[in-house]
Amino acid sequence: MAIVTDKYNRVVTIGVNSFQKTHPKQFYYASKLNQQDRIYLHAEIHAITRNVKRSLNFHSIYIVRIGQKGEIKLAAPCDLCRKAIEDVRIKEIYFTNNCGEVGRL
Repeated sequence: MAIVTDKYNRVVTIGVNSFQKTHPKQFYYASKLNQQDRIYLHAEIHAITRNVKRSLNFHSIYIVRIGQKGEIKLAAPCDLCRKAIEDVRIKEIYFTNNCGEVGRL
């Protein structure tokens, strides 16, 4: 799951992974980074593309991954998602690690 907030830490948009759907932006970044096999929608790109009109308010993104048993897992953004986050000028990136802690890029 990816949650994008504004500079006041208000939620602007939320995205989730999909193993059945894709999006033109997902395909764009997969092609741009020569990773055409990564066409299924990532939570970060889903969140970014859900509310393009409000993208000027994007400030932070929080990325969380929860395993099947409810455990917190590593959720650092991949290269595709980092490029998408950079392109919409999100300033702060937070993500969970395997210890349940929050890291920052």
